[in-house]
Amino acid sequence: MKEFKPVHYKDKDVYDQEIKQLASELAKGIDTPMQNIKMDANGSLTGGSKQIILKEAELVKNLQNLNTKQLDVKVPIYETAPNVTAASAQGIADVSLASYSTRFRPSDTSRNRNVQLSAEAINNVVLGPGDSFSYNQTVGERTAERGYQPAPEIINKQLVMGIGGGICQTSSTLFNAIDGAGLQVTARSHHSKHVGYVPAGRDATVSWGGPDFKFTNNKDYPVIIKAYANVNTGVLTVDVRTSQHAI
Repeated sequence: MKEFKPVHYKDKDVYDQEIKQLASELAKGIDTPMQNIKMDANGSLTGGSKQIILKEAELVKNLQNLNTKQLDVKVPIYETAPNVTAASAQGIADVSLASYSTRFRPSDTSRNRNVQLSAEAINNVVLGPGDSFSYNQTVGERTAERGYQPAPEIINKQLVMGIGGGICQTSSTLFNAIDGAGLQVTARSHHSKHVGYVPAGRDATVSWGGPDFKFTNNKDYPVIIKAYANVNTGVLTVDVRTSQHAI
């Protein structure tokens, strides 16, 4: 429960700012990103949880319309479950919509471990029609406890050591595969300097608590992400696939 006293109700500009701030604070405690479903080695769907969103603009409008006869306020919270079923996922890995590969040095073991871990995290993610994907949410926080290693990463145009350095190669490879498949990119940021594993302007930088790479499956059929980092040959491949009957 949260108490809100509209002390500046008669000053429209001040009141509008107050209720926008209130809506923003409430959203931070309510908004929960979708956890995507994955497919296990047996072809069964596992995991997944609904997205929960507080529509801030709608709440602000409801508060603006308060009057002495209408004191109850509807808090507009919307839930969206992953749009995938076992039936719709049948044969989902049959056909490649787009595939993209990048290279890395097999000798750089620490960085390669980070690439490998992040590739495993996005591998076999299944997105139904309209489902959204967040790289940071899917990969999770990059910590030493989770196996991530110190490796070079770009911060403010400088190459510095950081836990998880190299995971942007996975996000950038994923972006190029997603873009090639025609899925809708909803959030992408560039590095502050050029990276060598993708052409200029084709990168997608990410950091925990900072830039994220996000996209939505805008197709009317489900897709699956396949990702594999071969540390022996130094090749990272991301493949976006679907069933033959879907296309």
